[in-house]
Amino acid sequence: MFIIRLIILVVLISAVVFVYRKLTLRKSRASTAPAPASMKKCSHCGIHLPANEAVEYQQHFFCSQQHKDLYLNDHRDD
Repeated sequence: MFIIRLIILVVLISAVVFVYRKLTLRKSRASTAPAPASMKKCSHCGIHLPANEAVEYQQHFFCSQQHKDLYLNDHRDD
């Protein structure tokens, strides 16, 4: 009879520890998740890239300086 009570006690303690770890793990993951980066579309080729990596010219964004130059050569009259 003592062994059954001991097994039940160990199972209950294990369940409480498991639930506690799950709850604290969710909170720490939610608070440390990085904010999603703002994405911009290259006006020349259409690829999407993070805004902090984009080359900006007036209201246009480009994936590289070369694409900015190509776009400006193609759209000189605009």
